[in-house]
Amino acid sequence: MTINRQALMERVSRRVRISPTLLGQVGWTTSSYMIVQGLRFAQNLVLTHILAPELFGVMIVLTSLRVGVELFTDIGIGQNIVASREAWEPRYYTTAWTLQLIRGVVIGALFLLLTPLLGRFYDNATLNDVFPVLCVLFVMTGAHSVGPSLAVKAIDTRRIAYYETASAILGAILTIAIVLASPTAWGLIAGNVAATFATAVLSYFVWPGVRYRLTLDGRHVREIIGFGKWIFVSSIIFFLATNFDRLILGKYVSLAMLGVYGVARSLSDIFGQFATRLGNAIVFPSVAAAGLDRDALRARLRLHRRRYLTLSLLAVGGFIAVADPIVSRIYDHRYAAAGPIAAWLGLAAWVLVLNTFSDSVLLGLHKPKVGALGNVGKFVALLVALPLATATLGIIGAAIATVLAEALRYVILTLAQVRERIHFLRQDVTATAAMLLVAVAVRALVAALGLSAPLASLFQLSV
Repeated sequence: MTINRQALMERVSRRVRISPTLLGQVGWTTSSYMIVQGLRFAQNLVLTHILAPELFGVMIVLTSLRVGVELFTDIGIGQNIVASREAWEPRYYTTAWTLQLIRGVVIGALFLLLTPLLGRFYDNATLNDVFPVLCVLFVMTGAHSVGPSLAVKAIDTRRIAYYETASAILGAILTIAIVLASPTAWGLIAGNVAATFATAVLSYFVWPGVRYRLTLDGRHVREIIGFGKWIFVSSIIFFLATNFDRLILGKYVSLAMLGVYGVARSLSDIFGQFATRLGNAIVFPSVAAAGLDRDALRARLRLHRRRYLTLSLLAVGGFIAVADPIVSRIYDHRYAAAGPIAAWLGLAAWVLVLNTFSDSVLLGLHKPKVGALGNVGKFVALLVALPLATATLGIIGAAIATVLAEALRYVILTLAQVRERIHFLRQDVTATAAMLLVAVAVRALVAALGLSAPLASLFQLSV
């Protein structure tokens, strides 16, 4: 029998008391994120020593397509659960779960029909062979539990941390074991299938006691789709804005160079992914539940935001300074060009950190269309700048184009925050200047110790 609403709310109350402060919530979010990213970094490092860059290029295309198809059909199931006051009603969350399951099956079938077109576009025998396997991944993703979304709703950061850490550990073990047995594109895709299946199974242990049955309550369906329409639009543009480079670069550069670019992106994405995680798990639900006027909300956010940006500017500035020497020392020589690329992508990651916080605040204020508009601006900038910059500067040009695109998105989101009387422009300018000073200071120190190239080579224009 499905657990009733009163019992579920009592469980929520107990869970929230475990970590009642923002410091505790950030602590769980940060610690689990560091563990997960450490595992992913170790996994990628092992794989780069097993696989050639061409195979990483294949995996980048497959991953980008998978994310793209899922986002192109996203109706914001998780965001609906976090935002809705009826999320604890069994008929609501089972309706959400049913819609998610239907969506997974439908997009799996549609992707199977589209594989011949994709094959002609990329004209690569290896990609053509493994495209159909992605259909299985779509169905598995649709079969995930909504337990993680309920945990986010309750701001139960500890339970979310356990789930994501366990998923990362199991996924890394399965992927590496399978690739060691078969160091081919098929080994990579099989590892992804195994990891996705394991994550789907683990998701049902996040919020125990909740049982699922196929339900389509008309009122809840309309509510989910009504709120999700802007999430749908935003997700499409978000995908184009964040994956356009990885999808299109395969037409401008070799798969080997795309694989190198992918390594650089995986390093710089650590900061953007953490910002996204913090925004989705804490900022968005906290703002949505605050019920404060703009002035009170701005005052509450400013202090916590300053502390967060201080830690972020130290981390990103340090990364930009040492990206080149780190890559040259820990990666296979075939990936050496990833260092200079990563420095530029680190600059883009800093602007992304600022943008993610702004986007989460606006989403909590029920302004999802602003996020969609910001991603439209970013995508248009990439659409224009990336081909031109790549033709002029090569793969470094692609990285510079991402910086320009993220900057345009920042302008759009900041203008919206000004209208909502909840902007932090002065704080952002100060933090950005401090981040650049940290990057210059650390690079000068590392160069003086003979551990890197001179300071003048911090932002290279060629590789």
